[in-house]
Amino acid sequence: MTSEKILVAVDGSSYSDFALHWYSKHIHMSTYQVLLVHCVETPVRFPYPIRVLLMITEEEERRCINEQKAKTKKIIEKYEETCRKLNLRAKILTVEGKPGPELAKIAAEETCRLIVIGTGAHRGVLQRTLLGGGGGGGSVTSYVRRHSNVPVTACGRQNL
Repeated sequence: MTSEKILVAVDGSSYSDFALHWYSKHIHMSTYQVLLVHCVETPVRFPYPIRVLLMITEEEERRCINEQKAKTKKIIEKYEETCRKLNLRAKILTVEGKPGPELAKIAAEETCRLIVIGTGAHRGVLQRTLLGGGGGGGSVTSYVRRHSNVPVTACGRQNL
């Protein structure tokens, strides 16, 4: 028996925490497999001449990359624990790249039934317009809504 997959985007924020809990309470069925996806934007690696101009040492660059890896590990551990507490059968993926395109691509590749994503309820119409919204939610949510053939549920705190 194959189970249907539900993609839940996570980034360690209270918005993605809320989305996961909201999904668990309102949508989850025991036959669903949760696919948590954490997108890490690729760290900028500067060529030597630019590093010198910006006065960035190779050591500082390595430190930033290691900090990002440690932060990602902490986020993954947090969601592993949350899924255990919520009794969710979950697979956690960490991918490098811009969140919008990566979420849409993974949802298609994994033949997900639904994408659940947290949104910051504090953003107004002007901010959404300037930052690429237009249609509600943040720029990642808007991108996924426009570019994915998979239905998207955007969870903001107003969904309580």
